[in-house]
Amino acid sequence: MPDFIKNIPKAIKEIQPMAAAALVGLFCVRLLTLVLNLDTQLGELWRPRLEEPAWGGWLIAAIIAAAFYFMQSGFAQISEGLQKSFLIYQVSAYLTLALFNNRVDHRTYLYQLFDGRLDNDGLTSLLTMDFLFQAPGIFWGLCFFVISLLAARKMQKMAFLPWFWCLPFLFFDYFQNNLIVVFFAATTLAGLVAGRRKCQQSAGRVFLLQGAILGVMIIWLSDNQIIYRASWLSAVVLFPVCWLPGLWFIHSCDRSGHTAASRMAWFVPVFSGGLLSQVLFNAPLGKSFFNFWFIFASFSHAAGTLTFLILAISLSLIAGAVRKNLQKPVFLASIAVIFCIYSIDAILLYRNGMHFSVAALSWVLSLANPTSLLKTAGAMLDLRIVLFALALPAVVMVHLRIRRGRHNGQERGFSATMAYLIVCSLFSFIGYQSVTDVPAILRDPAGNFLASVPLPDFIAPPRPSFTELQRTMEELNVSLLTAKARTENRQLSENRRNIILVTLESTSNAYLSLFGYEHRTWPELDRLKNRMEIFPFIFAGFPESSNADFSIMSGLHPPDYLFLRQTPVFNHPILVDRLKNAGYTCSMFFSGFIGDTGLSSFYKPREFARLYDAMSLPGITSDEGWVWGVKEHVMIDRIGGLLRQSASQSEQPFFIYYRMIFPHSPFDKISDEPAHFPEDDYFRRSWLGRYKNLLLYQDRQLASLIRMVDTNGLADNTIIVLIGDHGTMLGENGLFGHGWNLSPHLINVPLVIIRPGNQQFRVNASPGSQADIMPTIFDLAGIEPDPEYFMQGRSLLQQEPASKTIYLSSLVHRALVEDGHYFLFPIENSANAMVFRLSLNGSKPAFTQLFSWQPQDLTARYRRLRRFQQNQKIFLKHIEAYRNEMLQGSANSH
Repeated sequence: MPDFIKNIPKAIKEIQPMAAAALVGLFCVRLLTLVLNLDTQLGELWRPRLEEPAWGGWLIAAIIAAAFYFMQSGFAQISEGLQKSFLIYQVSAYLTLALFNNRVDHRTYLYQLFDGRLDNDGLTSLLTMDFLFQAPGIFWGLCFFVISLLAARKMQKMAFLPWFWCLPFLFFDYFQNNLIVVFFAATTLAGLVAGRRKCQQSAGRVFLLQGAILGVMIIWLSDNQIIYRASWLSAVVLFPVCWLPGLWFIHSCDRSGHTAASRMAWFVPVFSGGLLSQVLFNAPLGKSFFNFWFIFASFSHAAGTLTFLILAISLSLIAGAVRKNLQKPVFLASIAVIFCIYSIDAILLYRNGMHFSVAALSWVLSLANPTSLLKTAGAMLDLRIVLFALALPAVVMVHLRIRRGRHNGQERGFSATMAYLIVCSLFSFIGYQSVTDVPAILRDPAGNFLASVPLPDFIAPPRPSFTELQRTMEELNVSLLTAKARTENRQLSENRRNIILVTLESTSNAYLSLFGYEHRTWPELDRLKNRMEIFPFIFAGFPESSNADFSIMSGLHPPDYLFLRQTPVFNHPILVDRLKNAGYTCSMFFSGFIGDTGLSSFYKPREFARLYDAMSLPGITSDEGWVWGVKEHVMIDRIGGLLRQSASQSEQPFFIYYRMIFPHSPFDKISDEPAHFPEDDYFRRSWLGRYKNLLLYQDRQLASLIRMVDTNGLADNTIIVLIGDHGTMLGENGLFGHGWNLSPHLINVPLVIIRPGNQQFRVNASPGSQADIMPTIFDLAGIEPDPEYFMQGRSLLQQEPASKTIYLSSLVHRALVEDGHYFLFPIENSANAMVFRLSLNGSKPAFTQLFSWQPQDLTARYRRLRRFQQNQKIFLKHIEAYRNEMLQGSANSH
């Protein structure tokens, strides 16, 4: 063992050139993966899930203080001229924050100017007030700088001036969230390491690289539909304002040749990036812009390669200790395996939104022709992408050659730039893993694969058998297998009905006139209601989009967490698979970004005849997009083209799934029509008036879709189903958003069915959930459910209630519906339960709160609810294993 440890440095030195080449190669594969999948995954990368932890502000303050301490220690050692340069840089940062940080209606002046809400006179007036009379009082701040400078010179205390000049910065309102915590922690630590690694090496390369990435982003987003034009213009203005002073100060440090100055310069990327974040966060999607830039500038997407490179080196060292000539072959074999995993991951992610895992491998082996993946790989080799992937290693190799020539005969090591990038990428990667919900594309492929390997039976936690699980679910009033479709709805396969399923974003019954709301928010659909059957008591199983899609498409209840964001592959057949087996041509039109909600790996492997989202829909211009995707009238027009085509090819039934993304907060207008409902409350932190106007737009698009079905002669053989995904809080009670609140008004979603021959408005009071949609569609279309697959929902057209007990969950609350009542448990505690009685007033659902209910009964219901959630989690995690058990049991019984 002592000899082994003694020989490690020599062994590492021998393998170092291959390790460096492997690192560059693995980095390029990750970069290629990111570029290939950028269109699909753009929505998720663009929208960071931000939190504001209570400790975040203190941690950021501590990090900034530490960085400033090291800068100040360098400040005391540099020349007077360079001290002046640093103080000018500090004042420029103050002025940037002062001019661009102040806000009107929660948005920066600059954004309001570009958005047309401010004219030049209004802007001048506001800046004048800030300059003299309102915080931060720019004039008084500048006076403080001048007076304190004169005093410090007189007392010969210039070394303390940077600390003293921090005081005016305390008057700003800063944004503190998990993203900023990760940024400051990673870049400050990288600056400390790089500043000590090679003290005389310039920080200019890193700063120029970060600026170049930001510039490329601005150019690339110049005609992209995902960003507000006013926000983009704000970024264009802020880019040079934040970057040029920093570049000037780094250049001043380089000219001095002073070691302390070089150390100081390594913190300029930290403060310039932090400055950019604070001024951008005051524009809509500014936080998205900053997050997107930091992902690329920190190289966090490639950091995972370092872990497995170290693993390969360790294996080769052990092999070399056993037999010297095994060291290089073992290293090369290990790297080859890692390259294969990363490459297969890139192909799977590009084609089906799947990361490489055991479940994904199972899916590949189940394909009729697994070699089709190789064809996909060949199709991916776009010459431009190949050149892009090869450009980086070529630049790196040229740089290493030049550096080797300059330092010939000298001991060489990692440059300060390389040290900065490695440390920054590692700690930003760790930070993303620790305090944020990591976008799927940033997860390391090799780590993902290892995590997916199932534990051996003797280690894995025990789970109930299928028989035990089925018995438990029956005790909880939940079935695992659906009842058969009604006989009277069955049709011959050659006369099977077409199906159009539309999921409505952020839409609850509370504000829909079709469901009894006092204002006419759905006037077009109101006029068509004689063709409709509506269901006033349908509930979202979980008030979030991806869980809603999961439940609607699978016929299964969602668990009490974001299932698809934690389950990279769900192989169990869903509605699309079963309709394809029944002879349907299936198409999907998603007006948002399919990678935005974890839906990419859920839908893409299903092999729709056509699948379009906001990025893949051909011929889209920036005018036809908005911040969440494609405008709905554009998507409706494309669906109309498919309906015309289908009308001429009536021999095969079709299924169209239209996933709307509108309306969605922040509830922007996407049409120029004048407001019908007053929107004065929009500037008083309420979105209700604006939201009702957006429902009018939604109504027109849905009515247009129905008319397209009629005009193409498809009405006599087409079923149209409209279902809401969840409601959303609009500030009515000072609350906004969705995902956690299970108030019955919030998750009571619309279900509307239009079917051939129905000429009477019907109100079906059967309570149900989104898990009942698939069996109801089967019942409508006369399709017999396959008994080999699970389905927990029941057809809403059956005489019995769809679900005797409906279990609901969110990120915080739990609820259940049974016996004509709604039981809400706000704090995972039966003692704080609220009970509502369900009643119907015409077509309007009503929820009357009851204030006296037996505590023992509430406790029993709550325990049953928790028991269901525990068993549902086990069921979904092992669903394929339970299916195999079920089939094996059926075979044995016969």
